[in-house]
Amino acid sequence: HEENCFEDSDLDSEQKYKQPALSGSMGSTLKIYPTQYFPQWNALSCFIQEEHFPPKIHDLDPPSNSRFESAWKNTYQGSLESFMQEFQYSFLKWYCSIQTNYQEVGAFERWTFLLQSIYNAGEGNIKENPQLFMDIVDTLIAQFPCLNEEYFTKGSSLIEGIRYLIEDMQDSGNPQEKANELAVFLKNRNINSKE
Repeated sequence: HEENCFEDSDLDSEQKYKQPALSGSMGSTLKIYPTQYFPQWNALSCFIQEEHFPPKIHDLDPPSNSRFESAWKNTYQGSLESFMQEFQYSFLKWYCSIQTNYQEVGAFERWTFLLQSIYNAGEGNIKENPQLFMDIVDTLIAQFPCLNEEYFTKGSSLIEGIRYLIEDMQDSGNPQEKANELAVFLKNRNINSKE
């Protein structure tokens, strides 16, 4: 047992503690949830559902016309929930591992791959799937504050191409308010989206 490290429980331990934890009978042995963090946590994880946990982090998407179409149409079959679930989960899996001895590099690579596919989705895909892109903006506005400024330097994969997303969302009309919200967020955070 290492301090500050999550461990997978074995089946016997899970059965032994699950019911007492759910019923509240473990009292002071469980830490109180810091409710002030719930809104941020909810924004970071609202698409990750218990019945599909843990979501699969895909290595490669079947080939298609673009990264976005490969992921959206082939891997997720156009499911907003599936796309957003992996987008949020891959970020959280990587983010929770940053301060550990074992960083989840594969999760980070998948998250940045999906991020770049989103940035380059194009106006047509945004027009066809406006709710997806509105949810993406909400998620990015929750994810980016978790990261240090070093992740947002010129040439960073996190901001490289984000202006294309903003411009395409503004041009497509429907999620225009969300595009403006993202642009204001980046400006307030002093993140230069111009390459």
